[in-house]
Amino acid sequence: MLFFLQMICSFFFKTLSALRLHFICLTVAVFVFILSGFIIHPIHLIVSDLRYNEAERNFNVVHKLFIDDFEDAIEQLEGIALNLEAKNQHPATDATVAAYIKKHFQMQADNKPIAFDVLGWKLDKDVIKIYAESESVRKVKKITLKVSFLFDLFDDQKNIVHVNYKKQKKSIMTNKTQWIGTLQFD
Repeated sequence: MLFFLQMICSFFFKTLSALRLHFICLTVAVFVFILSGFIIHPIHLIVSDLRYNEAERNFNVVHKLFIDDFEDAIEQLEGIALNLEAKNQHPATDATVAAYIKKHFQMQADNKPIAFDVLGWKLDKDVIKIYAESESVRKVKKITLKVSFLFDLFDDQKNIVHVNYKKQKKSIMTNKTQWIGTLQFD
């Protein structure tokens, strides 16, 4: 972008006076700055990977959330200011993370609620990865997911859940108006 701006300024420098050049370059720079505010916007997306472990007969899930959005949600909803990047965590951090996940990610297998235990979390750059494991699940024909991560914070929030069950891969996407999805399996 800067190179493009320099090329334009160089062209005008040859044809216009120095005063006009500065005015035009300043105008172009202001226009580009204003336009970039309309084009660039934050992404409000969470991805969850749900995989069936045939040996254990349960589902393992990894939720990937942006750290700052997750901390903001906890502070707004629970009144707890988390700093997940701090070396020494508050003793209630793990319980707070687990409670949020259990409240906003629920699953039914063939209309039977499936409980998840949050195993832990780790940071990966600007993302928190939260690991969970379901109770034992036998053969499944239908999975219903209720996923409402960050809907209280962002109107444009999207949550994508990829489900891998016995070599079948399917996905759902939830948003603030449609936060329940159902998948059928053979």
